[in-house]
Amino acid sequence: MGFNGEILVLNCEKQDLINHGRPDLAEQVVHTSVIEGDGAGFNTLSFTPHGEPKFIEVKTTTGGKGTPFTMTLNEVAFSEIHANHYYLYRLYNYNRIMNSGELYILEGDISRERELLATQFRVY
Repeated sequence: MGFNGEILVLNCEKQDLINHGRPDLAEQVVHTSVIEGDGAGFNTLSFTPHGEPKFIEVKTTTGGKGTPFTMTLNEVAFSEIHANHYYLYRLYNYNRIMNSGELYILEGDISRERELLATQFRVY
């Protein structure tokens, strides 16, 4: 489900850039989590129509808008370090059969946008 949500957002980003007259940037959109793995801190590198980078993390659930979702410490840290270019695309009410859902977008440091609750710790 998470991968399908990432692909949905990736395709929407490309189409949005094309619609804004930026097919050159649409060709440069990268599914980072496929190329670099999940440790990059974001799923997709896209761009604004003005050419600014967009580091996009996609979180997909079948539940409603208020359904909690998980983020790694690395993802939260990345959002803080790259707050000026960080976007969390929250895909909810995801329908696997229709490959569709509803979306809202949070920009910047996620810790300033939402309450974070630590649920796991690594013990040495």
